[in-house]
Amino acid sequence: MKIRIKDNHIRFRIQENELAKLLNGESLENHLPFPTQTLTFVLKIGNQTQSEAHFTDQKYLIALAQNTREIWMETPKYRIAFSSDQLSTNALKIEVELDLMRDK
Repeated sequence: MKIRIKDNHIRFRIQENELAKLLNGESLENHLPFPTQTLTFVLKIGNQTQSEAHFTDQKYLIALAQNTREIWMETPKYRIAFSSDQLSTNALKIEVELDLMRDK
């Protein structure tokens, strides 16, 4: 899983083997260690109707809507984009896209 951060926009690029894990109910994790803490990104397909993201305890959890599984099985090129539900006016824009040619 590649993660790109620019201003208030986070983009996740998923490869084919990672897509298979997500479709099988597994989550993807990426850890960014700092001297005293580690920032963790977790991406999964959840059970809720809307995609959502939450930051707690140095972990940024991105739970894609439950229909993402069906969408990606039918249309693997589909990109998921939404805004996080932050309390501030600076909600993060989150984008998850498939990079299926990268593994080939």
